[in-house]
Amino acid sequence: MSPPEKLHEIYAQQMTKRHDYGYPLYNPTSRTIIKPGVCGYIDQHGQWNPVADLTTPDELIKKGLTPPQQPLESAPDDCDISWGPKCSEAVKGRRLGVEAGASAAASGIPVEAAVVYRYSSENDFGAILMTESPIWRESFYFDRPFREWVAENSASLLAVRPELREHGLWVVRWIYSTTKCSLNAWTAKEKQITVGFKAKAIGAGELGPDADWYESSTDSGWIHSQAQEGDRKVVFLGGLHFRYKRLARSGQHLKDTSKTPKWTFRGAADEESTVIDVDADESYEITCTEVGKLEIPAADESDNDF
Repeated sequence: MSPPEKLHEIYAQQMTKRHDYGYPLYNPTSRTIIKPGVCGYIDQHGQWNPVADLTTPDELIKKGLTPPQQPLESAPDDCDISWGPKCSEAVKGRRLGVEAGASAAASGIPVEAAVVYRYSSENDFGAILMTESPIWRESFYFDRPFREWVAENSASLLAVRPELREHGLWVVRWIYSTTKCSLNAWTAKEKQITVGFKAKAIGAGELGPDADWYESSTDSGWIHSQAQEGDRKVVFLGGLHFRYKRLARSGQHLKDTSKTPKWTFRGAADEESTVIDVDADESYEITCTEVGKLEIPAADESDNDF
C-alpha cells in the first residue's frame, strides 16, 4: 500500500501513533451523523459518508439489509472527560517564559492568558487538536454483533454502496465528542504554533493545560468547529474497519450463499478476515480490524451467546 499523501490521511496516521481513542477526524462531524451503531465510509476528501444505522431495523430493511441478529447493548455514557491538547507523534510543547510570553501577547494572545505554550514538530508533519471540556464518550459493549452483521450483509452492503470497494466500511462502536474544537495540521518542520491557556494546571502525560485557550493571530492553518445548540462535534470514532480485496475467480465455484461467512484470524489479535461471493464473477476477501481501545465498565455477558 502506498503511503498516505492527503492531509486528512496523514493527520489520522500520525495522531493514532500517539493516541488510542480511535480514528481522529480531520473534519469533525455532527454527533447526529456519526454516533455509535452507524456505519459508513470516509471518502477521498476526508468526509464521512453514512451508509446505515444498525439501531433502526425498519430503515435497514428498506435498504435491503437485515437487522442485527444479536442485541446491541449500550454502555453508560461518560460525559465528564477532560484532557489537554492532543498532538501528533512528533510534536512537543514548551512552556514559554515571561519574555517569550510577552512576545506571544504581541502576536494576538491576550494578556489574560495564564500560561503560553509553543508547539513544534521534530519531523515534517505536526498536528494539534484543541477541545472544549467536557468530552463525551458514547459506546456499545461487544464488537461481535457488529462483525457478524457485516458478514451477514456483506454482499448487500456492496450493492447498496459500491464505493465500499474503494474506501472500506467503518462500523462505529464508540465516539468522543465536544461542543467546540480547533485543530491545526502542518507539513513544514520549521512551523511553530503558539497557544495561550486560561489556567496553568497540567495533567499527567499532557502537553498543555485542560482549559479554554487562545490562538495566536499570526498562526495560519487553524480549522474551527462549533456545534449547534444541543449537538456536539465528533473528534474520534472507534470500532471496526472493514477493507475489501477483490479475488481472482479462475474456475472457482460459488459457495453456499445461504450460510453467513465466518471470520477467521489472520495472525494479529485484532484482525480477522472472511471471503464472500457477490456473484459468479466477483469474490472479495474482507479484512476486519479494530481501531482504537475502549475501556468501559464491564457488562454481564452471561446472557450473550457469542
